[in-house]
Amino acid sequence: MRGLNQSPWQHWLAQAYNHLHLSRLNRPADLLLIWLVILQASWLASNGKPGAATTLALLIAAACLRCAAWAYTDLVENQLLPVAPESLVAKGQIRAKQALIHILVLTGAAGILTLLAGVAAFSLALVVLAVAAAYPYIRQRTFLTQAYLGFGLAWAVPIVYAAYDKLGDKTGWLLTVAVLLWGSATFTLLAMHWRGFEVKLNIRSLPQLLGRHSATMVAALQLTALMAMWLVGRQAKLDIFFSLGWLVALCLVAFQQYLLRARQQTVGAVSAYHNNIWFAIALLAGIAGHYLCACTEKTI
Repeated sequence: MRGLNQSPWQHWLAQAYNHLHLSRLNRPADLLLIWLVILQASWLASNGKPGAATTLALLIAAACLRCAAWAYTDLVENQLLPVAPESLVAKGQIRAKQALIHILVLTGAAGILTLLAGVAAFSLALVVLAVAAAYPYIRQRTFLTQAYLGFGLAWAVPIVYAAYDKLGDKTGWLLTVAVLLWGSATFTLLAMHWRGFEVKLNIRSLPQLLGRHSATMVAALQLTALMAMWLVGRQAKLDIFFSLGWLVALCLVAFQQYLLRARQQTVGAVSAYHNNIWFAIALLAGIAGHYLCACTEKTI
């Protein structure tokens, strides 16, 4: 309801602000991770020549679907949880009808943009839609929520490869496995930060199952992901630039373990979670650096 002293401009500005929060654009770290995975896959699938139109369509589609998924979770949590302090619908800042329209518009936009990248890419994107739809229910019934989210993140890789008609490429599936492992570790870090809060709301997570061994599991997942990424580099015949990016990523894994052990775990976990953006950037720089320098050598 519009405030008594609010002008129309202030009312619409407040609504826009609420919709930004409904989409969790005030916390864009997960969106950056999705974009970085798409860019890695685009460079590899195109052999260093990613199409600008295809890549842009996939990036915007991913952003739309991610924002719609957050809004959907907000709407469903209002019904599922006895108390939903994170839900703007539960707080009354957004009406359920407004949230539903928000979800439908963004999902429709994501579908159209993905279809522009090809029918195969659109078909695979339906899997991500199903993953997002089941997520609020999954995290109340299983401790493997973070692996489930990791799968949703990793599925961006086959979508990109399908857009470039290379769905059967071994490199793409190796990258999918690497992202699945790394994504599971990354979301486990975030769950470590929210563990106490989620226990009160009866939301299950991997850190609740692992307890004090959570940091060790994160390290194991990340190191296994790096092994898979090394195989990606071998399969794609990437050179020294990828190796340098890979070594930087390895150093970042060690730094994240330091953050988890040198600080209070809940504080260190959120810092380590955000540090994974640099982990993904390091690998992307290694992949892109290989192809860019190869192009430069050919020109010379």
